[in-house]
Parts: sequence; structure tokens; C-alpha cells
Amino acid sequence: MSLLAIPELEIIRTPLSWENGYDYVIRFADPARPAGDAQVVFKPVEAYQFTKHGKRFLEEGLKPEDIVANFVEFYPNGRGLDEDKGEHMRAGVGTKVLERIVQDARERNAKVLFGLTAKTSMRTYAQKHGFTCVGNYHVYTLL
Repeated sequence: MSLLAIPELEIIRTPLSWENGYDYVIRFADPARPAGDAQVVFKPVEAYQFTKHGKRFLEEGLKPEDIVANFVEFYPNGRGLDEDKGEHMRAGVGTKVLERIVQDARERNAKVLFGLTAKTSMRTYAQKHGFTCVGNYHVYTLL
């Protein structure tokens, strides 16, 4: 399947008011297209010390004080899409947003980017972009 042309878009990043992280709003030039969104929270590895993924980060050689970038929301094409039809998908929008998140995470000296998801499509997408999948929910990549 070939990629469609990446739609014209703007990624607007704002700091979170309640946590150390960022909200992202993805606005498209097409006014009929709903906005996408994403959110990343930064915490030290030690904040995850009693979780399976926290233990995994330590096994990977991270230190308790190293920064973790946790993408808690990732809907670059908008919410409520019909994934079976591939609505607005496979056009490069997610990749562009993920590249921005990785850039911002590296600027914050994050050592790992991870997320939890129950969606098979998200796990497949993450693997395509170099993430390791652990179990049915956990995806991560070292930065």
C-alpha cells in the first residue's frame, strides 16, 4: 500500500498545567477534518519502580533518575476514527507527530519513550517505528 500525500498540518505544543509534560494539538488545513491530539508526560524511572515497565527500564540499563517520556494519548489523526476502514490513516501524520514527540523528549533528556495501549493497530504502528512490544499493552523505545 502506498502512502498518500501528507496533509498540510500544524502541530501546536503547549505545556501541561497539571503535570510535567506537553499537550499536542494537530490542526489540519482542511477545516472539515477534525483535529488530532497527543500528550506526553515526563517522570523519572523511579516513578515507575513498582511496575513491570519500570523494572524493564532498569533491566535495559536506565538509572532511577533517568527521564521517561510516557505518551499517555496518541490520536494524531483525531479520535473516533474507523480503523477498519483506515480513515485518515497511513498518510504520514502519525509519523510526523511521533517525530516531534521524540525530538521534544530528547530535548528533555528522556532516555525512553513508552506507552500503554490495548489497540493492536497501535502496537503494530509502534513496532513499525522501532518500538519493542512487551505483552499485550506495553510499547517502548530507547532514545
